[in-house]
Amino acid sequence: MTPLNDSPYLHAADMLVKARQLSRAVPYLKDALELGQSAFANKWLGQIYLEQGKTKEALPFLKKAVEMGPEDPQLLYNLSGAYALDHQFAKAKTALKRLDGIRPNFPGADDLRRQLKQF
Repeated sequence: MTPLNDSPYLHAADMLVKARQLSRAVPYLKDALELGQSAFANKWLGQIYLEQGKTKEALPFLKKAVEMGPEDPQLLYNLSGAYALDHQFAKAKTALKRLDGIRPNFPGADDLRRQLKQF
């Protein structure tokens, strides 16, 4: 009824994400992004691709989501990890510093920080 409204796509994607049916959420997230940019759709597409081992595909979505919602600690952690997996260690450290400024004791951040000290 409202083909230019992204909210039904976002709602369907949110329900699938909550049900941990991430692969099924991808088409809804992509459809939502065709109608308009949202931090939620970018974040989840990036996180799903990252979880699937598709780091190069994940990075643009994670970066866009951070531009739109820079205070999301989970997003900054995932972006840092994605940069590290892509051997962009300076960017990984920068994202981790941003995370430290928002949530200093974020779970997993200390482990990631130790891994990044090698580089």
